[in-house]
Amino acid sequence: MSVEFSEDEFMKACGLNQEEWDLLNDSRATLHAIFTDFKKKHDQFTEIAVSLSRLIQKLPGVHSVRWRIKDPHHLVKKIARKKAAAVEKYATISPENYRDVVTDLIGIRALHLFKGDFPTLHRSIIETWELDENPVAYVRKGDTEELRTLYRELELEVEEHKDGYRSIHYITKTNFTKTTVKCELQVRTIFEEGWSEIDHKVRYPDFSNDPLIRDFLHIFNRLSGAADEMGTFVNRLAADLTALTAEQATAVSRASEIEAQLSEKIQKIEALSSKNTSMQSEMKELKSLIARQKAELSIQIGSGGLGSSALERLHVNSDLHAVSDILRTLNISPSLYGDAVSASKNIIDASKIAADAVKLVTKKKE
Repeated sequence: MSVEFSEDEFMKACGLNQEEWDLLNDSRATLHAIFTDFKKKHDQFTEIAVSLSRLIQKLPGVHSVRWRIKDPHHLVKKIARKKAAAVEKYATISPENYRDVVTDLIGIRALHLFKGDFPTLHRSIIETWELDENPVAYVRKGDTEELRTLYRELELEVEEHKDGYRSIHYITKTNFTKTTVKCELQVRTIFEEGWSEIDHKVRYPDFSNDPLIRDFLHIFNRLSGAADEMGTFVNRLAADLTALTAEQATAVSRASEIEAQLSEKIQKIEALSSKNTSMQSEMKELKSLIARQKAELSIQIGSGGLGSSALERLHVNSDLHAVSDILRTLNISPSLYGDAVSASKNIIDASKIAADAVKLVTKKKE
């Protein structure tokens, strides 16, 4: 150990007490060497973290990304704590292998808006990076079995966090240089991030064991979970309404096309039936149906929904009962549907009359 190195100052800077320091024995020089090496490579780790963050930001569903490099003093304290707990892989830690042993030298947090975004984001992560270990989904007591099942289906290990934290943890491996660097990637929603940040800010270091603070933070945790569920619901509702509006527009457009085709057919048949009284009567009926259809279209476009009288007709009319769910989904008036069916029947009848008229004209010419 360098003569310029002050054990007392280093011990205090790393947040260790004398008892913890004494327990390290011969490892104290090793810890100082790791500290020195990591501090020297801090800028290199920063560049790697920035590059990884840029890549993660481009993944589908990612709202924002945060990153940090572990503080060299905190690194020493973590190693000392792991050694005191006799964690096996820390027993032989050294300046040469600490980057492989410690998996959170780089920490990146990817935030997304909706719970439903996670499966796609998860698949992108495992397709992009090699993982050093199985990802873990931390849930809180009371989280639904449906959520836990989803995580298991995605091959995540599910663990209940004692403090109620919700987050997905990955340990990724990357090679910007010859040396493989590990990164702890955490994925969570914005609401989960908000709660964890406030929890950490409020509880540590002054109120970590205060039961009143803890109880209120647990209530806050449940509220943030409910906010996540509400965000997911609103997102699905918006998507459903968008789809319904598109279906309605398609239905109205199709009805307009049918109306145009009816008008064209009427004009053709009128030209053939100018001297046929019965056919003229049919033409009047068809024109009346088209006028009613236009009125219905105007109502549909103006109101965007089914009126109460239309709903009553939907349930009373046995002919429309079989398609009631489809009509309700497409937001089409039952009377408009009935008129379209009647118009189609009249077109068939009118076509037959027109065919007879053509035959009559042909016979007279002969």
